[in-house]
Amino acid sequence: QTFMLAPSYPVRSCRDILDAMSASLFQRIRLFESLASMLDAGIPVSRILRTLEGQKAFSPLSWPLREARRRVEGGATLSLALSELLTPLHRRILEASEASGRMGEGLQGIAGDLAMRKRLLDSFLQGLRVPALLLHAAILIPPLKTWVLEGNGPYYRQVLPALGSLYVLALAAWLAWWWLGKRPAAVSLVRAIPLVGGLLKALAS
Repeated sequence: QTFMLAPSYPVRSCRDILDAMSASLFQRIRLFESLASMLDAGIPVSRILRTLEGQKAFSPLSWPLREARRRVEGGATLSLALSELLTPLHRRILEASEASGRMGEGLQGIAGDLAMRKRLLDSFLQGLRVPALLLHAAILIPPLKTWVLEGNGPYYRQVLPALGSLYVLALAAWLAWWWLGKRPAAVSLVRAIPLVGGLLKALAS
């Protein structure tokens, strides 16, 4: 039995979802670059998708690529077949390039935009290193007196709940980021929030 992640997008296992979610920006950049270069070489779209689907480098994306190939073989355009891997802007870019017969250029443009976003995200994550270290220090250092006087057990009981809460919040933030990326209306709402909205605008620009 299947359930639906999005309209016309059947999902057969939770592993498929987790694999697709784990695909890095780097893998998506390489995917669109490979699509562009193979299209420019004159290889048919369905054959390209079948080839990429079987490559280990794109293993987290094998399920979306398999579904995209099936759609293309059923007569869908590439922009429709890859709709779950495209932002609304990227889909419009690909649709325009399909209409003009310059799909390779459109795909290269999408890869370039993703590369810029990756640079922005890398810079943001670099900036999080010091706050993350300070948070860990604030949790781990104050109870050191307990560790010295009472040993490991009481110390762990004191710090592990706080660390667990921190990691749960980090996981929730990551899942929310992925969820919001699928829902433009929710993104618009979050963009109104100071600081968080500014970061979203920077990553989307």
